[in-house]
Amino acid sequence: MKLNQSFVVNSPLSTVWLAFQNPAQLVDCLPGAQLDDSADPENLALTLKVKLGPITARFAGHGNISFDLDKHQGKFEGQAADTKNNSRVKGIADFTLRETETDATEVSVEIDFTISGTLAQFSRENIVRSLADQLTREFANNLQARLQTQESQTVNGTLAPADDAASVPGSDSSRQHSNQPLSMTKLLWRSFLHWLKQLAKAGRS
Repeated sequence: MKLNQSFVVNSPLSTVWLAFQNPAQLVDCLPGAQLDDSADPENLALTLKVKLGPITARFAGHGNISFDLDKHQGKFEGQAADTKNNSRVKGIADFTLRETETDATEVSVEIDFTISGTLAQFSRENIVRSLADQLTREFANNLQARLQTQESQTVNGTLAPADDAASVPGSDSSRQHSNQPLSMTKLLWRSFLHWLKQLAKAGRS
């Protein structure tokens, strides 16, 4: 299945591009994800915990990330498996960063992935797209909060290490480090609420 996602981060291109070159920072912004080894971008050990109703899956696998520094582009390739539920996921994500007219940064992501095994029954296109939309919003909000905090700390001369998630107040680091699984049910509910808000906004215009 192929998905296209985009979002805007209200920080300069140079700041956001630097963050994208820090896998530990990116993974910490993704609900349910954990980076077990951040030393080598060509051999990242990743874990993703997912909960959907009574089913809880723990995907463990490896990936690699590469960059085109001149074009502000990159690619992530990875695969993971959950042996308990006999499910596998494999995918590629190409991302591009562009500066906007307001000095913010637009991030575009093209994803191509496959799911096999028990969880494949939940990979219907409309469900996956709805989940991807909400997950992208949460990731963007977490990244924005982290960058704003780092920018504030830089101004105050108290910048915390970029890979120290616990030192960045306002981010979801405490939730990430508690190792809570990504709740698909909550994501779908939030996606539904977001749809209702957009519908109400359209009705008022």
